[in-house]
Amino acid sequence: MQGYLDSGKVKRCVFWTTNACLAAAMFVGILGIWELVESVHVHRFISTLAVIVSGALLFVLVNLAFGQPDPPLEEEGGDSAFAERLKKAKDFRQEH
Repeated sequence: MQGYLDSGKVKRCVFWTTNACLAAAMFVGILGIWELVESVHVHRFISTLAVIVSGALLFVLVNLAFGQPDPPLEEEGGDSAFAERLKKAKDFRQEH
């Protein structure tokens, strides 16, 4: 399924955003364990990152929901080898 925006670019952006948030959350978690940062700030920071990741994942779903379905093989390029074999198979089934 194709998204409203380029699905590949959206997924790459969300992938890197999610990974950056996970890395930051681990770093702040370690600082919190060693009591270099107050517990309240650690919880707020990790909650903020969770909201960012949730929003990014929701954006992917919305992008796909408003996208267009993939075109059937016959419409993509009728001269491709696979589409031609598919057409021959359908014709054969109809004859027999």
